[in-house]
Formats: sequence, C-alpha cells, structure tokens
Amino acid sequence: MKESDHTEHQRDNRRGTCVRRTGGTERKRSAREQGLRTHCDAMLGKLAQMLRLLGVDTRYDCAISGMAAYRNARSEGRLFLTRNRRLERLPGVIFIQSDKPNEQVREVEERLVIRRKEESLDSMLLTRCLVCNAVLARVSREEARPAVPFFIYQIHNEFRRCPVCRRVYWPGSHVENMLQRKGKQNI
Repeated sequence: MKESDHTEHQRDNRRGTCVRRTGGTERKRSAREQGLRTHCDAMLGKLAQMLRLLGVDTRYDCAISGMAAYRNARSEGRLFLTRNRRLERLPGVIFIQSDKPNEQVREVEERLVIRRKEESLDSMLLTRCLVCNAVLARVSREEARPAVPFFIYQIHNEFRRCPVCRRVYWPGSHVENMLQRKGKQNI
C-alpha cells in the first residue's frame, strides 16, 4: 500500500490501535488494515474462538499459559490477551476484566478496532477456522457434501473448508446469533 507524503502512521501500543493521520484528519484502521494478530492466554479459549469467528488472526494454545504464552505472543509480534493480573502491566498486553465471553469480545472491540462501521461484518465472519486459526477457503457444495449433514447440504449454498484440519463451515445459526448479539450491542 502506497501512502501519500502527508500520511503518518502511529501505533499506540498501550491501546493496541493504529491511527492513520491524513492532512489533519485521522481515522482508526480496522483489524484487517492493521494486520491485527492476537494471542489469547489459556484461560480465554472461548474469546479466541469468537475473535476467529470475527476474522481476527488469533493464536490459542490451552497447554501454554502465563509468561510462556506471553513470550510466544511477543516473539510472533502478537498482542497478548489475558486475565492474569501479574501480566497486565507488561508491554503488548491487554488485560481482560470480564469472565463472560460476550463481554470479553466487547472489551477487545473497545480497546482495538476490530472493524470500521462501513465494513460489512458479514465479509469478516467465517474467514478463519475456529479450531486451528487457518484462513478458510471457499468450496463448492459438491466438495462439501460428504462432510456436512444432508439437511445442511440442502439448505445452504456457501461452504468453506479449513486447509489444515479439513473442517467445513457454513453460515448457520451460530453466525446469525452472533449478528443478532452484535446488533443489540450496537458495536
């Protein structure tokens, strides 16, 4: 991406947002524009899944927690999300206060720019595998047919497959429920 001479990029590491200043105006950049990458501590597995559902590149390993997970996140250039109070003051750490996954997502969205208002949330949903974080690839109905229940095959036309774990995803009720929750929260 080529920026004009009047554009500056500044990163506020404490908040984890990136601001683009152009000719006196500024706007926050979306997760995709920033290349936002996060790492959830072992206690935040549901949050990791929900961030992946929103299209955020999120690393999660339930076997590694605390300082070891923090070191992994920093070595990969990722923001570290944790509920561990001993780590909250370290650079690159976002402390999550809530223990409820929906509120945790809201906390992350308030601290980071997950998407701009004009971006379609639909375009970001189901772009990453909820299990292994790989980018999903679109597959035809015929390719998905052996991996999905017959009823799902009959009512859906859009399917995506994880190239790593081979799981197949489709825009089912879980996506509709998330869209409804997001609409109620006005985020």
